Amino acid sequence: MSRKNKNKQQVVKTEELENTPLTDGDVSSEETTEDTLEESTSEVVETAEEVQEESVEEVPAEDVEDKQEEVKKEEAPVVEEKKEVKPIPTKGVLIVEKKTVTAPAEKVVPESVQRFNALAQKYIDVMGKDMIEEEDRKKGVLVLTSLANYVLMSTDNRVFEACFTFFMKNRAIMLVPDRVTDGLYKYGDRTKVTKIVQWYVTFQSLVESKLLKSRFSLNVTTLRRTFNNDSLANWLVIKKK
Repeated sequence: MSRKNKNKQQVVKTEELENTPLTDGDVSSEETTEDTLEESTSEVVETAEEVQEESVEEVPAEDVEDKQEEVKKEEAPVVEEKKEVKPIPTKGVLIVEKKTVTAPAEKVVPESVQRFNALAQKYIDVMGKDMIEEEDRKKGVLVLTSLANYVLMSTDNRVFEACFTFFMKNRAIMLVPDRVTDGLYKYGDRTKVTKIVQWYVTFQSLVESKLLKSRFSLNVTTLRRTFNNDSLANWLVIKKK
């Protein structure tokens, strides 16, 4: 069969189908189908509503809040507490540096001064007692004679300074003439008593002038001739200023 004949037959069939009227059976079947679809659709809708009503249960508000708090606690990130570090102020603050302080070296006492100090301490040990016996006075006169002779024979200014310091430090004894000179003429060498008394009066007056801030009244020229010691006379000139 040729292609033209086949096409003609298909056109004829389509025209017949279009021109063929619908029967009552066909209409009723369509209506039945539509009713069936509507009923099934309504049943599905009702079933869905029932399922929703059954699935939604009333939950107490407290349980909901508790669950929300638990969820928040679980979701909240754990934050580590950081200690606040306060900066140390440096501006305007006086920073004191620790410095090692070396102890001052002890002064070396010259041998000449050591010998004077030994005689001076011996005199104080004897004459520093509250009650002075006759034997103590005799010993005191002998030590005082040795002390005066040592100073008058020296040319060392450090010895003169040590003698001045001795009178100043022990002025409660050395500035009391009766206590120092008592027994001097009895137990001392009479040929040296005058010079010893002059030595005592010289240093006694010098110490009193420093304490009272008064003028040193003794004549240095006379003392130079009396002591026959230029070094001591020159030291007195400097010391009395």
